[in-house]
Amino acid sequence: MSNKEEAKLLSMFAKTRALIKTKNRENAMCVVDRENAMCITVLDGAECYCNAILILLNKNYMFPAKALMRCLCELTVKLMWCLQCPVDTDEEQDRKTVDKKIRRWEKSTLAQNIKVLKEYKQVNPQDNSIDDQIKELEKKKDTMVVKKEMPNDYAQLLKELPDDFRYGLSLKLYKDLNKAVHLDANSLGKIYLHNNKTNVNNSDISRLKDYCFLLAENITGVIEINYN
Repeated sequence: MSNKEEAKLLSMFAKTRALIKTKNRENAMCVVDRENAMCITVLDGAECYCNAILILLNKNYMFPAKALMRCLCELTVKLMWCLQCPVDTDEEQDRKTVDKKIRRWEKSTLAQNIKVLKEYKQVNPQDNSIDDQIKELEKKKDTMVVKKEMPNDYAQLLKELPDDFRYGLSLKLYKDLNKAVHLDANSLGKIYLHNNKTNVNNSDISRLKDYCFLLAENITGVIEINYN
């Protein structure tokens, strides 16, 4: 990754972190701890992924970079869904809406973890240590104050986002980046052809870098709007 790219990313995320600190110090709005924690951890995770994507792209590893970019798209969708509020509500109601959505995200994460452990248990029934882990997660999930989980598919999440975001993110999630995560004979063949090219198409690399920065701008932008 070039120094210019690194500096650009660092500046974007540092600016948003500074805004969060300033708003909290001024106590200009009542952002609950859960909302603060989510925004700060999302910024850290997104910056880490963006840096990794750019490093891979600079080494011409397009498909691994796309796989990480799809994870970043998924994070962007979930973040936007959590921070999206009705336009006709006041600030206090917005905070309650956001807090409830974050709790629903947390509940769906617990449900997914339980599902994965149960699948592991089916494959390894002799591992009795998993039973206690499942019970602990189920107890935690059942005691959460929210009844509903976050919608469990991206199609439903995307439907609740503004049109301009929904189209671009769905195009990347379902078409441009999907094959990099779910490898098959066709996508593996494309990786082989790409790796054996004598001349790499720099426009493809440049386009993916631009989209990486666009995702970073979406993430930092929606958080800044939330705090402003």
